Amino acid sequence: MENLPQLNVTIELLNESASLPSRANPTDACFDLRAASPLTIEDGATGMVSLGWAMQLEEGWEARVRGRSGLACRGIVAHHGTIDHLYRKEVKVILHNFSGSTFSIQVGDRVAQLTFAPVYPVQLQQGAIQLTERGGFGSTGMR
Repeated sequence: MENLPQLNVTIELLNESASLPSRANPTDACFDLRAASPLTIEDGATGMVSLGWAMQLEEGWEARVRGRSGLACRGIVAHHGTIDHLYRKEVKVILHNFSGSTFSIQVGDRVAQLTFAPVYPVQLQQGAIQLTERGGFGSTGMR
């Protein structure tokens, strides 16, 4: 891992219930995100969990919010999100409850994960594309 670029991220805690994102192991791909305030989400509803912090990314990087498998297998799904380098407001996580019952989140509960990725320069251009034999959605089979 010596050859990988070092990303510096500044995080400002916005309230005393907030905690810094943390990795369970130093080599983990993602940082755990913890709730900074309690929240109850009814079955079939969507809620937004406050994390209680804001961050500043370096230009050329993005942060990606992902779900946690431990919640997903219980029917609680985090919506993926992208945080660009110019976003400086509080970071929150959107959760949807498919569990069949009310779900409660307490301060400090792990609600999602955060990973970082470079943003590559991309130039889009209009033009004709070359078609291939590949079909549409599900073209290689559903199993």
